[in-house]
Amino acid sequence: MADRAPELADRAPEMADRAPEMADRAPEMADRAAEMADRAPELADRASEMADRAPELADRTSNWQQEAMRRSSTSWLFAKHHINLCRTILLP
Repeated sequence: MADRAPELADRAPEMADRAPEMADRAPEMADRAAEMADRAPELADRASEMADRAPELADRTSNWQQEAMRRSSTSWLFAKHHINLCRTILLP
C-alpha cells in the first residue's frame, strides 16, 4: 500500500468530491455485499480469462471508435455538401 501512496494522494481531491455520492450509495452497497461475496470465487476464476481478452476488447473498442469517427466525418461532409447544394439552388 505504501507504494500506492503517491497515486492515492493524487486522487484524494477526486475522492473527497465523490464522498457524498458514496455515502448515498452505502446502503445499496451493503445490501449487495452478500451477493458480491457469493460471486467472488466465480469472478476470481474468470479473472485470467478476462485478462486474456483485454487486448481483444481494447482492439474492438478502438475499431468502434474509429468507425464512429469515420461515420461522423462522413455525415458532416454530407451535411456540408447538402447545405452548399441548397444554397446553390435557393440563392440567386
